[in-house]
Amino acid sequence: MIALISLTIFPLILEIFMGNMNNAKRKKIFLILCGIAIAFVMGFRSRYTGTSDTDVYCTLFETIKYSKYSLFEYIVHSIGENPLFAELGFSIYIRVIAKIFPTYRSLLIITAIINVALTMRFIYKH
Repeated sequence: MIALISLTIFPLILEIFMGNMNNAKRKKIFLILCGIAIAFVMGFRSRYTGTSDTDVYCTLFETIKYSKYSLFEYIVHSIGENPLFAELGFSIYIRVIAKIFPTYRSLLIITAIINVALTMRFIYKH
């Protein structure tokens, strides 16, 4: 809870230290620093925080990590169970991360970085 409260206060403190935000370079630095803080909290959260979705994704990561299926076999297996809800792209995403990185924490960190980077880019552009 302290991390979430700190994350809420962090932009206010950062803005006080950075001063006037009319400069594009300062805005960019501000967004980068806020993004790093958000990605850190998102990436290092407990798998049991919030809804059970995070734990389900982490369990899926661990299942895929130790699976003997090749990527093609895994895709066929995923689609075969329920083609309407296969989430093919997500399955491939987890499979690639699971084969490169050792723990489910990598999935949380990489997902946080991607989400935050794209969100901050959108905020900066618009």
